Amino acid sequence: MSYSATRLTCFALISALEEDTRLHVEEAVGDLDPLNIFTKDEYDKVVDRCSRERISITHFSAATLIQFIDYADGVQLLNRFSNNIDADLKEQLPKLTQAISRITPVRNRVAHTRPMEIEDLSTVLDFCRSLRSKGNKQLWPSVGTVIEKLSENPSYVLSLNIDLKGDPDPGPMHNLPIPDFDETGFFGRKKQVERIKKIVKGAYPVVSILGDGGIGKTAIALKIAYDLLDDQNATFDAIVWVTAKSERLTASEVVRISGAIEDSLGLFANAAESLAGSFEGDPIEEVLSYLESFKVLLILDNLETVLDSRLREFLLEIPLGSKVIITSRIGVGVENPVSLGPLTDDEAERLLYFLARTREVDALKALSKDGMSRISKVMLGRPAYIKWFVSGVQAGKRPEELLRDNGLFLDYCMSNVHKFLRVNAQTVLKCMQVLPGVRTQSEIAFLCQFNADQTQAAILELLTTNFVHMRTQSGSREVETTYELTEFGRTYLEKRHPVSSDDRKKFQSNNHRLIALGRSLRDENSASPYDPGTLDVSAGEFGAARLLRLAGRKAEVRNFDQALQDCAEARRLSPNYFETWRVEAQIYAQSGDYSSARNAFDRAIELAPDSASLNYFFGSFLVDENIDPNDGLVYLRKAARKDSESPIVLRQISWANLANGSFREAFDSAIHVLTMPGASAYGVEMAVTALRAASYNLQKNINNGSIEQAMEFMEEVLQQTECISVEYLLGEPCDRLLLISEVCDSLRDHLDDDFLKRKVATFRSKSIEFVRRVDTSSLDRRIGRVKTIVPDKAYGFITLGLKDYFFHIRDLMSQQDWYHMESGVTVSFMPDNDNPKGIRAVSVAWLN
Repeated sequence: MSYSATRLTCFALISALEEDTRLHVEEAVGDLDPLNIFTKDEYDKVVDRCSRERISITHFSAATLIQFIDYADGVQLLNRFSNNIDADLKEQLPKLTQAISRITPVRNRVAHTRPMEIEDLSTVLDFCRSLRSKGNKQLWPSVGTVIEKLSENPSYVLSLNIDLKGDPDPGPMHNLPIPDFDETGFFGRKKQVERIKKIVKGAYPVVSILGDGGIGKTAIALKIAYDLLDDQNATFDAIVWVTAKSERLTASEVVRISGAIEDSLGLFANAAESLAGSFEGDPIEEVLSYLESFKVLLILDNLETVLDSRLREFLLEIPLGSKVIITSRIGVGVENPVSLGPLTDDEAERLLYFLARTREVDALKALSKDGMSRISKVMLGRPAYIKWFVSGVQAGKRPEELLRDNGLFLDYCMSNVHKFLRVNAQTVLKCMQVLPGVRTQSEIAFLCQFNADQTQAAILELLTTNFVHMRTQSGSREVETTYELTEFGRTYLEKRHPVSSDDRKKFQSNNHRLIALGRSLRDENSASPYDPGTLDVSAGEFGAARLLRLAGRKAEVRNFDQALQDCAEARRLSPNYFETWRVEAQIYAQSGDYSSARNAFDRAIELAPDSASLNYFFGSFLVDENIDPNDGLVYLRKAARKDSESPIVLRQISWANLANGSFREAFDSAIHVLTMPGASAYGVEMAVTALRAASYNLQKNINNGSIEQAMEFMEEVLQQTECISVEYLLGEPCDRLLLISEVCDSLRDHLDDDFLKRKVATFRSKSIEFVRRVDTSSLDRRIGRVKTIVPDKAYGFITLGLKDYFFHIRDLMSQQDWYHMESGVTVSFMPDNDNPKGIRAVSVAWLN
């Protein structure tokens, strides 16, 4: 087993410290019998240590047993026999006792091959140096010798063999190698370590640690494995490590590892040998048998070189209780993946600093903090890059040369990944090389001319290889997921896989088309945000919006199925784009599937609850289709709060109030629209709505006996009508004014006071005067009620006073009104008293 210089140096110092401590204990206890020196537990412990060394003595002497005590044991004995020790040593006892809590953990890590921590060496070295201060050198001769040797030749420790007296390793059986972070300790990534350990302790059988080369996958796997060795809540019987690593990076070349595992069968054979020592037959069955019989944590390192169907099938058959950790540059597809990112800038700087200090690389130790920070940032937070760089400087290369010419390291990290990529994934990489920056799925699909399935498959493949990283953040929508080429991946691709001029032109052309499409979509929506044919769109949604535009065109020709398929495709590209649901809702509404339309609107509102246009469309749908006018009004009012200057929204609110029977509110909102700038397009419509609402509300007040309210409202109606432009009062508004004049007659019949009767007469005169101003011929029109309808003959009779007027469907001003004609309906008409066939109603208009 190969040990780091840090571990061996700690061993040398602790070994010397214990040797000197044992000499002091021997002097303190003298010729005492061992049973008078040790407590029963201490005696049993040291005798057990002797036995494991195969020392077969019937009677253990004190001198023999003392050779098997450790530092903590020795200090406890010195405290027990403190009256028998040298005065200078006695003065140091408190210091020696306090150091137990610092030295013992380091000793355990050295003795039981646990990963070393950053401060272990300095902790032991500083303590040993402090013991020899103030003229106490003679008390610690072995410690002094080691310190002097380290000063003269630090590399002498490389010839040592670790052999510390101690108890058996309390953890499960394992074959874990010494980690490569042993010389500096493990840096950062606490959250990832805890997350992976939680997964391993949970129900899921397989977890993968994914990342590109040099990111630290093997290191974090070893850190987790060693943590689990000492974790009492992790009840594994064995932890087995198998690596398929085939190459090793040196300062000058990538070296092929002799005897490296080359396929999955070799991997399983290695695992079977680690578990059973020897085996016969199928290695996969052998490993599965052990995993079923015992709780085993199997760690498969560097799997990207041996990925095949056998491995995937094996991972699907892991027995309950056993677990598998995978490290790979490429995902297997059946695991719980954890992607490993680079170190933070601070962590990378600290690693560079400690490596330079531990390896005594003077060219790097002399750097300022700013220099260290600047260099570490160039290496993009990759531990292997930093270690390769330090090794290169240690070998005599100039730092700037290594940073400038990093092709060797890039090849080591990325070449094994790139050659496995499918064509579509490589196309996306080329696209991202040509068009740098963050991209959405929708953009990638458009630029690469892929459908949603092709796009998602390519992105997933790139995410599992860490060429691309994903960002999910709050944007113009609730959340926005984007993808970007990693800086490390870009550096490798530019050096080893530059994009051809033809591909570059193709992607740039597609990008120009995408930008033009986006500009057109935005201009349309800006000009008409409440036109259902326009789309509210952000930069990353242009590709999806193109599909929605196609869907709208297909719906216009009633090709609803294909239109809905386009909506679904758009949604797969932009899952959080609310317009995919809004357009789908309107397509369902066009097809008459109102239930599905409402469900789609609900999904859209979940994504964009504050969109004025979406609230307008949803509210209009609920009102216009008479599905839920009350709810519709709620959404319309929300739209108005978001866009209080839009006459379109207020116009729809007026109509919704009318449909809900809120006539006063309908009148007020219609009048408000008529006073807004830019409302001329809705002038006639709002005049109709206002006077419809006025006539309905007046009649409602009279029917309810609210005569005073009717009087007040009548006065307000006539005042507001004075402000309406004459051209808006042509047609139905004139008829409504005539109807209001009749309401005045009805109102007068409810009054006893002569003053009030005269006032109502004034109201009637005023309403007639409005009609005269607008169209004198309308003064001849009359207000009546349908008496009977003969549907199969398409005619009916209107009664006015004592006369009944015949009318035919051809006499309606709008034949659509025929469907509203029934007994008791109020209508306006022009009487034809000279008709030779009898009196007739012409230019009939429905007024209810």
